[in-house]
Parts: sequence; structure tokens; C-alpha cells
Amino acid sequence: MSLEKFNPTIWSATLWKELEAKRYAIQNCNTDFEGEIRDVGDKVKINGIGPITIFDYTKNTNMSDPETLTDNERFLEITQAKAFNFQIDDIDKAQQKPKLMKDAMRMAAEALGQTSDSYIYGMYGASSNKIALDGSNNTMFKSANNNVVANEQITAATALAKLTAVRQKLTENNVPIDQDVALEMSPAVWAQIVQAQISIKTNNDRVTDRGYVGSFLGFDFYVSNNIQTKNETIGGSQVPVFQCYARTRRAVSYAEQINNVEAYRPEKRFADAAKGLHLYGAKLIYPKECVLIKWYV
Repeated sequence: MSLEKFNPTIWSATLWKELEAKRYAIQNCNTDFEGEIRDVGDKVKINGIGPITIFDYTKNTNMSDPETLTDNERFLEITQAKAFNFQIDDIDKAQQKPKLMKDAMRMAAEALGQTSDSYIYGMYGASSNKIALDGSNNTMFKSANNNVVANEQITAATALAKLTAVRQKLTENNVPIDQDVALEMSPAVWAQIVQAQISIKTNNDRVTDRGYVGSFLGFDFYVSNNIQTKNETIGGSQVPVFQCYARTRRAVSYAEQINNVEAYRPEKRFADAAKGLHLYGAKLIYPKECVLIKWYV
């Protein structure tokens, strides 16, 4: 493929399409936002409205004027800038029949997708503007009764009880029992649920979702290799604990933009090269609708 035939618009669209097919965590986020993303530090507005006031009604008595609903303004900052930059040697182009650029773009999308998924699953990290896994630096996860399931072992024998306990926490946080919740877990945790022989149903409307493996108790189960693992001291030994999440699809908001997909000829090579920039950020908007589950097997 020559530079003359490189259309940035077409390849940006190709990259978007491939990127959407490679991610699990992002599909369970709210992506409804307003604003342009051009650089790190940009902020976008998360759409929403403020609370509605409930009042006592008295028969045959005039009501007050209707309240004006206001925007519940919340802003999400773009904090991540990830790039790719690859080249295809002219000799390789001559010797390889497949469309190398298309394959390379697919691989770039896969790498970007894995990186952004890992960002979502690891966003409760140690930095001051995020949420610590142990809740030490942010009030959103300090209450173990509301937002955290402490280190617990999940086995085939205990899987049903563990899932029920998570559903209870969400219900106590006023998440309706009939509201769909994504429960994202590691393959090792999923294996225990499968071995429990729980009657898991497949929702035909969700079979095309990446990582979706079935539903139970109002949970849509998703399995991902990008679930974070943290070593914890349990019983005097270091044990890998999987940082799983149960969350509604509005709990975490996410915004992104693919910027500057460009083709060029490296000065010191006989090759075609392409580079691109992926900008994004995420924020926990409804903390009570997201439960951190620290399970080990």
C-alpha cells in the first residue's frame, strides 16, 4: 500500500471498527457525553439531570409551580494518551500477498483495546485522583458495607452464596433488583461459577457482546483476562486476589477519541509507516452502583 492510497478517514474508521470489537470493559460504561476531545487535559460533560423533588399532595389545593430541572453537571477529564507507530518495509510489501496495512491496523486496534480495558479495570489504583483497591484514599470505597466485598474465597461450593451477597449489597445501595448489572470477573473466578452448576441463562440480545458468557440473578457475566490481580496476605501467605466488579452501565463514564492517524515515510528506511493517537479518560459517576469484589480461588 503506497502513501498515495492512504486515506486517514478510511483507516480511522477501520481502526474504530476493530477497536470496538476488541474491548470488554468499555461496553459496560456510559459513553454519553458532550464536548470535543483534542488533547490530554480536555474535559467533557457527562449528561444527566439533577434530583426531582417529591412533595405531599393535598386534594383540591393548587400545586406549586413546576420545578425546573437542571443539569447535573459532572465533568470527565481526558487523562490517557496512547499511541502506535509501525512501519512496513518495502521488501516485505513486495514479498507478502496479504494486505499488511489492514492486518497491522487490526493488531494496533487490539493492542489499544487491551490497554483501555486494563485502564478501566485498574482505574481504582494508587494515584490521588483514583480509588484505591483498599479504599484508603477515597471515600467512595471506604465503607466495606456498601461498596466492597472484602477478601473472600470463591469455590464451586460457595459460588451461589457469594453471588447472592453481591446482589444484596447492590440492593442495599438502592440498585433495583430487576436492573441489569455487569459482573466482570477473571477466568479463574468464572471457572468456579461454572463448576457450581448454577443454571446460567444466555440472553440472546447480549450474545454479541464481547466477553458475555451468560446471566444469573440479574447479573450479566463477563470474563476478561484484563481483570486486575493484587497479592494480599491471607492466612499468613501471599494470595493473588482478583479485583472483580459488579456495576450498572451508568456507574462508570468513559470518553475517547482517535486522533491523528497519519502515514509517512521514515527518513532512514525504505518503508511505509503509520501512527495514531488514542485519547481517553473515565470516571466513577455513581459509586453506589459499583461494587468492588475481591475474590480469590
